[in-house]
Amino acid sequence: GQERELTSEKFFNIKHFVWLPDNDSLLVTAAKIPNRNYRIWQIIINKNEAKPLTKDSEDYANISLDKDFGLLISTQVKPDFRLTLFSMENPSLKNVLTEGESASFSTDGKIVFSSKKTGNMEIWGTESNGIRQIQLTNNLGEDVRPIVSPNNSSIFFASNRSGETQVWRMNSDGSNQIQITKKEGGSPIFVSPDGSRVFYQHGRNRTLWSVSDKGDDEQLILNEQKFDFAF
Repeated sequence: GQERELTSEKFFNIKHFVWLPDNDSLLVTAAKIPNRNYRIWQIIINKNEAKPLTKDSEDYANISLDKDFGLLISTQVKPDFRLTLFSMENPSLKNVLTEGESASFSTDGKIVFSSKKTGNMEIWGTESNGIRQIQLTNNLGEDVRPIVSPNNSSIFFASNRSGETQVWRMNSDGSNQIQITKKEGGSPIFVSPDGSRVFYQHGRNRTLWSVSDKGDDEQLILNEQKFDFAF
């Protein structure tokens, strides 16, 4: 049948929905702002109304109603990612540095990583022992997968602050943040030895691309869908 918009309320993402028995309203788990909490919403179609049923700081995923539509059950998501340093000589020795994920070493031994410890997924930097943690990005979007240029002057990362995931570049201290992909964005995975090109994986079709560090000349390298790449 014909598609129609059920509500004028705009969400950044919707995870799950169930119809209510009157067929004029439904429940959804959705987030309005990138990297914000997934609340349970009721969409009342004939009134063009959307109201949140949960207002806490928790994330909700799948939802289900019992047969009498009197009880609601929902999965509550509580991620717990830790940045852990292992010894190559003795892997049983480990040191939990901080809350974080998608980490990368710079050539001078420092670590850049993404973390949601402030509520937003942002890029942080720290010494190899976890001290002197510095927040490098601060915006409403999600900033992830940082990698450092060979000369340690730039950090490349993926961000959806523009509305879709693109590759961004910033100085090592977090200044001068610039979007360098405009057409086919994704997540950076490798910087050339001279620092002039960034290789990245397309966010949707998983192909391999490259772009100059200045933000032009986006090139398709491998037109095959792959799960991941390594250099």
